[in-house]
Amino acid sequence: MGNRLTDWHKIVTSVAFINLNEGLDPFVWSLHEDGIFTVKSMYSYLVNNGVKFTQEIWHLKLPLNIKLIMWYFKRGVILTKDNLATRNWNGNKLCNFCSKSEIIRHLFFEYHYGKALWRVVHFVLGIKPPKNILCY
Repeated sequence: MGNRLTDWHKIVTSVAFINLNEGLDPFVWSLHEDGIFTVKSMYSYLVNNGVKFTQEIWHLKLPLNIKLIMWYFKRGVILTKDNLATRNWNGNKLCNFCSKSEIIRHLFFEYHYGKALWRVVHFVLGIKPPKNILCY
């Protein structure tokens, strides 16, 4: 109980001299110079403060939108029809191109356009195409 009481006194002391005013409070994003929220400032803050969620993606020299897609891809949250179905979407769950179940693996690795895309990436960047989403 002693530590909790000490913590409580610290909290009370820290808020005791705060003056509240009537009216709207302005929103200021402290992670960006102009006070406006940006995804870049948020992820920069998280990465620079030890949050370890696929940090290697954020250090690549790629445009931010590509990094975000790669991060979504790695986490498996790209809104394919199977992911939409988990969010109570009731549409057709089949791929529009070939009528197989539309899942991330199918669109990016099994469908022939996905395979062709990986061949281009392999050729241009000189890297091996991944076999599944766990390769990133």
